[in-house]
Amino acid sequence: IPGFPVRLEGEDVTLLIEQYRDQLPLNREIMTMDPPDHTRHRALMMRQFTPKRVAETEDAMAGLADAEIDRFIGRGSCNLIDDFAAPYALMNICSLLGVPDEDLEEFRVEMLGEHRDRGLGSVKEKMGLDPFAFLRERFTRYIEARRAEPRGDVMTRMAEALFADGSIPEVEDVVHLASDLFIG
Repeated sequence: IPGFPVRLEGEDVTLLIEQYRDQLPLNREIMTMDPPDHTRHRALMMRQFTPKRVAETEDAMAGLADAEIDRFIGRGSCNLIDDFAAPYALMNICSLLGVPDEDLEEFRVEMLGEHRDRGLGSVKEKMGLDPFAFLRERFTRYIEARRAEPRGDVMTRMAEALFADGSIPEVEDVVHLASDLFIG
C-alpha cells in the first residue's frame, strides 16, 4: 500500500485526507468513505441483501457449485482453492450481480487467470490507483443498460435505487458500489 503523499501530523487529519483523497488507491470505495457519504452509499447496498433475498439464491448457488465440480471431477483430483473455491466464489458473485452469461469467461480469465502467478510486483504495476478498472469498465456498461432495460438482478435493483432523500445516484456511484460488492 503506498504511503500518504504528505506527512500526517496532529490529532485530526481529516482535512489532509480530503485534500489528497484523489491521489490514494481505492479513493472512491465505500470502505474509504467517511460519514455521511459512507452512510448514504451503504444504505443503497444493504437493501440488496435481506435474509429473504439471500435465501432466494440458494438453489442457484448449489447449481454453480455443481458446475464448478464438473469442471475438474473427471481428473480425479483438484486443488480445492484454485479449482473450486476461487472460481465458485467468482461465479457466484457474477451470477448474483447479474453479469451476462456471455461475459463470464472473460471474468474468469481476468480475475483468476493471467494475473494469478505473476507475483505482487507485476500485479501492482498493472493495477495502479484503481486495481478494479476491469470491473469499472464493464459495470458502467451494465448499470447504464439496467437503467435503460431493467432485469431481475442485484445490479438492476442497485441501478434503480434512490438515496434516502429521493435523489438518484450517479452511474459512477452505483458502479463503485457494485465493484465493492464484487470485491467483497
